Amino acid sequence: MKRVSAVFIVKNEERRIRPAIESAWQFADEVVVVDDESQDRTVEVARSLGARVYVRALNRDFGAQYMFGIEQAENDWVYLMDADEIVTKEGAEVINQWKSQPEGYAVAYRVYFLNHVFGRRLEWGEWARQGHLRLIKRGKVRIEGRVHSRFVIDGEVGELDADVLHFPLESVSQMLKKIDLYTDLQIEEGVIRDWPMRKIEKQILTFPFKMFWKNYIRRKGYKDGILGLVWLVMVDILNREVLLLKEVQWRLAHKEGL
Repeated sequence: MKRVSAVFIVKNEERRIRPAIESAWQFADEVVVVDDESQDRTVEVARSLGARVYVRALNRDFGAQYMFGIEQAENDWVYLMDADEIVTKEGAEVINQWKSQPEGYAVAYRVYFLNHVFGRRLEWGEWARQGHLRLIKRGKVRIEGRVHSRFVIDGEVGELDADVLHFPLESVSQMLKKIDLYTDLQIEEGVIRDWPMRKIEKQILTFPFKMFWKNYIRRKGYKDGILGLVWLVMVDILNREVLLLKEVQWRLAHKEGL
């Protein structure tokens, strides 16, 4: 039978870490938590739940933090988790069934996120049930990038019909802080540094309308009412618009690409 290590990277998550770790124990053979020098009781709570905890500064690099956690895992298979994710009972059963089967062709697997806004699940649009790479084989997958990590995979990717409750948007202030941090890291990494200014200008003007049509109208996100609109603005649109505007600010300050 395959053995799986659940690996978390967290910071100041004492309120959310318990249900996340408890859901991981439904299928994991060990739980590893990499804590970014939390100022609350995150480490204490994680250890009380049987997790092996390492305290390590993030240093503004999520990819490196994940790789550190993977290196600490004792098993060949690693399931990557954040504190805002809860694997459902049914999802854990799917993973456990997979564990009992012989090794297949894939070295990484997607599971499915059921996204929530302010505690309520979204039912429509692209965001209702999204596939995310979470289960990987050590030595076959590398994670790069400071934020929105890129997976470099030496092999095939499969899918598991396992659902994960995802709570990324609990409050507007929390989401704005996350957007500010993530876009700062993307600017430092220069993820759109090679874009010509004309493309940036066009994206600033047209991207919101494209996302509104794609996710809110064509994929019927409007059926989620105001919650669908909140997700559209905060997750789909604002992330990109802030990044674009910060890139313009960076170029003006450095007198590059104008």
